[in-house]
Amino acid sequence: MNLPTPTNDEESAIGQLRLMGFGDYAHNNHGPSETVDEVKKRISCEGKAESDKFKLHVVHRLDCQTSGIMVVARNPDAASVLCEQWRERQTVKKTYLACVKRWPPYHDQNIQEGKIDLPLAASRTERIKWEVRSIDDGGKPSLTIWKVHESSIGTNNEKECGSNNDEGLTLELNPMTGRTHQLRIHCASIGSGIIGDSLYGDDPIEFVEDKSQEMSTLRLHAHKLTFVHPKNGLTLSYESAKPW
Repeated sequence: MNLPTPTNDEESAIGQLRLMGFGDYAHNNHGPSETVDEVKKRISCEGKAESDKFKLHVVHRLDCQTSGIMVVARNPDAASVLCEQWRERQTVKKTYLACVKRWPPYHDQNIQEGKIDLPLAASRTERIKWEVRSIDDGGKPSLTIWKVHESSIGTNNEKECGSNNDEGLTLELNPMTGRTHQLRIHCASIGSGIIGDSLYGDDPIEFVEDKSQEMSTLRLHAHKLTFVHPKNGLTLSYESAKPW
């Protein structure tokens, strides 16, 4: 995680993870290499006062199998401002990377960018899934802008997508709306679905937590995130390299 240069604003959203020991600018004695689980364990052992000091406020979510950038707030004021940005969707910009085995617009027609405008709704038959459904039938407007990632154009992208047997393609996805499983369903509706998806696509796989089985990992990564600082109004952008 690339965190900015430290500021004196210790209560801002920028300093939240840094104060807990993440990144190059750790301000405690536990070091920047602590994992999330290690931080949770340390906080629980250091008592209520320390736990209150490091209380986090959830601003947004990622699907449980999705990797990449998340923003959290360490005080209610920052949380309120950031949550409002996520609701209004005017200043927040998100870019995901996704690997698919087949993408007909590109593989069949050499189209390198486009949009997916398919309304979505909770499935009537499967509790944890959503599905494409018309607006008249209860679907909610759902829009995704996509383009072929520059590393994929004119190349064989097998290794980058973590597939040893099938040619893959990396897509950049920008969700204009925030429906549950939106990117996964939209990719499955247009192409083969995202590699490693346990719910959608041509060949859903069983989800396992053993990451040594590379194809069990969902190839969907929150790659870039832009939002406005909750206190000084500056536009901030962060980028995280994909883990596969």
